[in-house]
Amino acid sequence: MVKKTATESGVRNLSILVFLLVLLPALVLGILRNTNSRVEAAPIPPKLEKVVTGGSSDSSRVTASSVTAASSSLYLAAVSTKPYASVTSVSGLGLTWSRIKSQCAARSSTGTDLWMAVGSPTTSGSVTASLSRSPLNSIIAVSRFSAVDLTDPISDPLASNTRGINGACTGGVDTANYSQTFLTDRNSLVFGAVALRLRTHTPGSGISEVIEYGRGSDGDRAGLALVQAYKSSPVELRMAGTLNSEMDWSVVSVQVHGSPEASIPTPTPTPRPTIVPTQPPSTTITPTPRPVTPTPTTVVVTPVPTLPPLSPITGIWTSPSELASKPMTGEAWTAVKNAADSLAVSPSPDLDNQDDDTNVKVLAAAIVYARNGNVAYRSKVVSALQKIETFTPTGRSLAWARETGAYAMAADLISYRTTAFANKMRAMAETYKCSQMNETLLDMFKERPNNWGAHAFGSLTAIYRYLGDTAKLAEVRDYYVKGLTGPKPSQAVYGSLSWQCNESDPRIINPAGCIKTCNGVRINVDGIIPDDMRRGGSCSSSPGFTGYPWEGLQGYIMGARVLQRAGMPVWGSGDRALCRAASALQDGRFGSTWKATGDDQWQLVFLDNACGTNWSASYGTGKWGSGKNTGWAYVL
Repeated sequence: MVKKTATESGVRNLSILVFLLVLLPALVLGILRNTNSRVEAAPIPPKLEKVVTGGSSDSSRVTASSVTAASSSLYLAAVSTKPYASVTSVSGLGLTWSRIKSQCAARSSTGTDLWMAVGSPTTSGSVTASLSRSPLNSIIAVSRFSAVDLTDPISDPLASNTRGINGACTGGVDTANYSQTFLTDRNSLVFGAVALRLRTHTPGSGISEVIEYGRGSDGDRAGLALVQAYKSSPVELRMAGTLNSEMDWSVVSVQVHGSPEASIPTPTPTPRPTIVPTQPPSTTITPTPRPVTPTPTTVVVTPVPTLPPLSPITGIWTSPSELASKPMTGEAWTAVKNAADSLAVSPSPDLDNQDDDTNVKVLAAAIVYARNGNVAYRSKVVSALQKIETFTPTGRSLAWARETGAYAMAADLISYRTTAFANKMRAMAETYKCSQMNETLLDMFKERPNNWGAHAFGSLTAIYRYLGDTAKLAEVRDYYVKGLTGPKPSQAVYGSLSWQCNESDPRIINPAGCIKTCNGVRINVDGIIPDDMRRGGSCSSSPGFTGYPWEGLQGYIMGARVLQRAGMPVWGSGDRALCRAASALQDGRFGSTWKATGDDQWQLVFLDNACGTNWSASYGTGKWGSGKNTGWAYVL
């Protein structure tokens, strides 16, 4: 055996050390080169640097001035209009702009368009959006982002309104909440633009608001809120928010991807599937047959409200004596009875909800009771009226205007008169002040010469007729007539005057025979309701459709019938202004789109009765229904 010397052992240990320091790293590197790993970037969060806003009125263009040029940036332009007008193109900064998403609100009262441009602008300056038409008001907000992955700047745009993802532009019901769900990418900032008109906005949990901006006033206002939320790793994010009151909103949101900084080895990720937003599937449940076992019958007794004694009937909308001769068969009877039958035994009326149809169902139940004497229908009505007595309204006067009058007419028809209900009706007209304008319903009627004031007109006539307050009823009538014939009543506040026959002497409904030149074209504006028509855009031979004129007529026709029956007729006022206003829409002056549809159809039978027309003849069963506050042509 040869004994190793200390020198030999040292050489051996030195060789091992050299191997560890030189050869092992090379071996490891070779192994790494033969794996499926790839180099992925450590992210830098994308950053919203600045937002520049702009606005316009009655214009087909809206501009944000003084937008800063910055190299390697992402620019997003969000546009909101009132009413909705889509963006046809965006220009500015020497960049090429492309549409991300467009979303109308579900009643087309507003909308959101989101456009993008990527790169290094040639110069600072303006960004302009061109619109499909000239809305009352429009706003633009241009946002500049840094640290964005310019090769893949955005993904997963989502657009929604009250009808859901990519919702239709009609048929929506206003709400006060919105929500979109994202599965975020790594290192993404979710950015959203919310069209909210005149509402204020509160972002949901984990979401921050960037700006809240608007142009115009009251119902003509275009409003926009920008929101954002950053997530460093993939999560499910709920992009949500709340408005201070129900509104016809729209939202467009998108993910903005951050840029890389340094390279580090990471495993090759599994490709992320493309997410296609869908509505939750509806499930059809087929019941499984099972043997029937006889069980003892249990009788459930529903409490019936105490019925107050009968009192004299004024006949605000109709009366039992008039109804006595009407058949309890046919389409008109079926419509009103179906509505009465659908009313809950213990209804829950809501005067703050402008879309609550409990009021017209209560009126239907009162009509059915007055015709057939079935006390079960009267019991339903009484239950609703007793709840009205204790209801404290806190919402908007438009809701009160569209809801209250039907209850006064129903109470009269079933002979319901209590001090509590009478006091509540008086308070609804003159005491409660709305959350939006801090004004009473009577004040709102005098101030707003459009659908707001029109619905208030209808409810106020019903309320004062129920109360037997002839002086107040005459005050409302005279103020309305003055608005038709001029000069302008002192409290009336008009918006854009472009549809007025005489802009220095505005009217609720344009005078007979008026021809006006708009943009060099002579246009027949006879019978136009200017302060509702303007909400579809400025005076034009091809105006953008808006449902507000028919909406306003609902209130005016209701008030006209109530006043006629009270011996204060207004159908002939202003050269038969109401008949001319309906003719401007129904006779196709601006196309068939303007004819009555939906819950406006009930007006046609009443108009035919008052104006001697035959508009309702071509309509089906819808004409026998109701609108926002009344209807039921069975009473004619």
